[in-house]
Amino acid sequence: MITIMRKNLTALVITPEPAWPVVNGWGGRHYQLIRAMAEFSEFDAVTLAPPFVHVDPEETRCQLRARSFTVIRHSPPSKQLTALKSLLTSEPMGSLLFRSEPLRDTVVALSARNRYDVCLVLGDICMAGYAADVQARMHVLDMCDDLALNYERRALIVGNGVVRAYYRRQAKIIRSYLRRVSLAFTRILAISELDAESLSRDVDVSVVTVPNGVDAELFRPAQSGASVPHDPRLLFVGAMRSWPNQDAVEWFTSSVLPRILQENPATQLQLVGSGSEHLAINNPSVVLRGFAEDLAVEYRTCDVLVCPLRVGTGIKNKLMEALASGCAIVSTDIGIEGLAVRHGEHLLVANDPLEFAHAVNRLLCEPELRIRLGNAARAFAEKVLSEGIVRNHLRAAMLPDENLSAHSTDL
Repeated sequence: MITIMRKNLTALVITPEPAWPVVNGWGGRHYQLIRAMAEFSEFDAVTLAPPFVHVDPEETRCQLRARSFTVIRHSPPSKQLTALKSLLTSEPMGSLLFRSEPLRDTVVALSARNRYDVCLVLGDICMAGYAADVQARMHVLDMCDDLALNYERRALIVGNGVVRAYYRRQAKIIRSYLRRVSLAFTRILAISELDAESLSRDVDVSVVTVPNGVDAELFRPAQSGASVPHDPRLLFVGAMRSWPNQDAVEWFTSSVLPRILQENPATQLQLVGSGSEHLAINNPSVVLRGFAEDLAVEYRTCDVLVCPLRVGTGIKNKLMEALASGCAIVSTDIGIEGLAVRHGEHLLVANDPLEFAHAVNRLLCEPELRIRLGNAARAFAEKVLSEGIVRNHLRAAMLPDENLSAHSTDL
């Protein structure tokens, strides 16, 4: 028996930035959720975009499979002034940065013309305030991860006392704000069970897990065969507008890499991700690559993928892509959070500089171990991280079991 899902749902999807082309983890999450929505709904999409970012509305609409796609140009205010305003008004910085009256007017107009079943708000608290302007049977907010916990973790490692106080204050503001705006939503989405459990402590609405998936056809291991001799290549992937990525790179290059070079002096660290080309790192062993058009190739050509994150929440796309690519991986506990991978079986886990450097050097010197861990990583990704998981979880969140019969036909 084959079940065909009719597109009987109509939806409005609101995003903080264009979800295609994907340029960072935030966009990757939004792209996956939107494409999953397209499986069982007809939807209109509205997004903010900076004036300098090129967006082809028709091409993006086709890629997202949206019924219509509207771009609202938005110039965010100064981050410094916004941070001060956040402290004075007790409104999260993210919400203030993405506040747009033209977007609000567009959402109101679309809602007046359409009878939406679902309003899906992507972009966590940055966009949550727009839900109140949409008339829909169901309002769903994707928080992805526990942002307040992320700030609390930042406060634990940052050295500057003023910044530490700001992070702690921002965490409290976010929790209070989420508690208020969550009343407008039917349910909230989280990327992992850990984040769902954490978020549930702050809200009175249902929090359900909708994980990310990975394209196992795109991100696949390199073909086996004779390897061309080369200097050892380490890879870190991450957009540098993310503070956790900045901290990871600073910690790794200053505290871990020198220990690796003592044993493997020819090793090169490739930093791939938007903004990495502007980092002030003067080290001949570090290559600042910037944005890469084809990340899959980067994973296939590295010897070891390093994920030295000390701060963060949620599931990291870079880890899922590296697992699917069959990479030999060294990560911190924060880096693998939300994934049921195990040290010594799928990858190596280390949390202090000496242990991390030892784990990387061990992989560089033991090709058999690299192969074994890479094969196990790939098998894990194929079993647990398929993109179909996203569709199934999102469909269950949008179409509870008692309503499925009204929207499907059995053949």
